[in-house]
This record gives sequence, structure tokens and C-alpha cells, in this order.
Amino acid sequence: MNNQTRTFHKTALTPLFTVEELVTVYRLNPQNSRGEAHDFWELFYLESGEGSVHLGGKEYFLRSGDLIFYPPGVWHGPPPGELPAAAKPSDRTVDILSFTCSSPLLYTLAEGVQTLTPQEGDTLLAIVRDGLLSFERVESGYGFRPRPHTPPAVLQVLKNRLELFLLSLWQRKNADTGSMETDTQSGRRAADESERILAYLSENMDKNPTLEEIGRALGFSPSYLHRLFCRRFGCGIKAYFNEMKIREAMRLLRRGAAGCSEVADRLGYSSPQYFSYMFRRATGRTPSEYANGREPEPDSPIEKARISNV
Repeated sequence: MNNQTRTFHKTALTPLFTVEELVTVYRLNPQNSRGEAHDFWELFYLESGEGSVHLGGKEYFLRSGDLIFYPPGVWHGPPPGELPAAAKPSDRTVDILSFTCSSPLLYTLAEGVQTLTPQEGDTLLAIVRDGLLSFERVESGYGFRPRPHTPPAVLQVLKNRLELFLLSLWQRKNADTGSMETDTQSGRRAADESERILAYLSENMDKNPTLEEIGRALGFSPSYLHRLFCRRFGCGIKAYFNEMKIREAMRLLRRGAAGCSEVADRLGYSSPQYFSYMFRRATGRTPSEYANGREPEPDSPIEKARISNV
């Protein structure tokens, strides 16, 4: 008998779409409503009728069988502060699913209106139907929870069917354009987008752009911008930009190219005092102490990073 141990190759399976949480599931005949933005995805499907929706300041017209995704953090509905028009009877039937999903590929589906095939429409309606049977509104606040005695297997099936639905839309979209993206292509695209962000930050060191302003300048939604940056650099854009400014300030002070007030002005700080406070917090030294070569305090963030990299 051969007791030799055999080695088997194991292939890790990486999911393209993972739905982490279900937030709401509705079927309704909407009238006019106030706009909103939230930290999760919303799928808006027009089951019957026709009408317009507003997303990110743009208006989209939908007919029966059309679908649109509202990304996290993007305003949909009337502009902020604008009151909705008077309510009136609606002949539209709308299905809404909202959920959390961290896959960046989902943003490729959030590019305008999509018309579902009859099979895709039936699949989505079945998901909504089962969601309505399995969930109920929470008693306080907003959102839904599983109905009492809903078997865990039912929730697992609902999750898997929604993920497969998203995957099928993504496959069809890429098949239609003939550009199904490989992992290498996806990584290259993320790297290119990251370089664009860094270039924008470098060119705007004298300003303090918000996440929304950066996204608008580069053509990204704020939520996609935040996730892309955190995935590539392990921190938020604001924290990274602050460190970029401090390192540029260190370079200028080290060369004697500018004094504290001029450096503060070049780097967009509101005052020399605030610049000095931020510089000391990051380096353990005031700008003048750094320029004169005084050793930093060991607990400063930049000094900790330097020591950890030695």
C-alpha cells in the first residue's frame, strides 16, 4: 500500500460581488418625495409606468423595465433644500432594494439607466417578492429586519440570489462592450486612478479641497474615491493630504527656502499659528525648531513612522 502523501493544488475563489447587509426592500407607487443620500447602495427598478428620477444633479428618464443604481453618498431626488412638488396619484410601480456592498465593480453598473431583459426582470421581481415575505420594518428608526422565525437558509438564498443578479448584470454589460476586465486590468486601472488623485493633490497643495470637490474634478463619486484611496493607501485622503503638506513643509524649512508664515501660506493653512500647531503635532517640533535641527519628540506620528521603517 502506498502511504505517500499527495499534494493537491487549491484554488482560492474570490467573490466579485458580496452583499453584506440588506437595508430595505419595497414595492410601492411613489409620489413626489424629498431627496436623500445615505451610506449604502439603492437599486431602483421601474416595474410599470414611466417617469424621471434625479441622481447627482442629473435627471434620468425611466420606462417600464428600466433600472438605475444610486451609489452610496450620492444625492438622489430634488436638490438639497428644495421642497418636493405637491403629491399626486402615481401610475408607477417601483421596486427598491437597498443594501451594502463593498465591491468597486458595482460602480460600473451605476453609469446611467439600464433596461433589463425579461429574464432579468423576472429574477429581480422574485428577489423583491421573497424579500417582502422575509423582512419587516423595524419598529423605530428606518430599515428592515427578518420576520420572526425566518429560517437562516432563506436569508442565505436571498443574499446569494441578489449577488448572482448583480454578477449577471456585470457580465452582460462587459459582454456587450467586449471589455470584460481581468484582475490585471482592474489593478492597472486602480493604479492609474490613484496616480491621478496624487497628481491632483500635488497640484493643489495651496488649497484644501473637500472630498466632493476632488471627486468632481476627477470624475469620481465621493464614496468611490474614498474606498479606492483607502484600499490603495490604507488611510483616508484627508489624512494622506495632511501628511503630504507636512512633508513639503519639512522640505521647504530644511532648505531655508521660506519662513513659517510663507510656508503656511504656500500650503493653504489658515494662519501661521495653525500651521505651527499641525506641524508640531505631526513631527514633535515647531517649524523653527525643525529648521534649527532640534531632535523630534519620539511620540510624533512622522517620527514613529520613520523609526518603524528603519
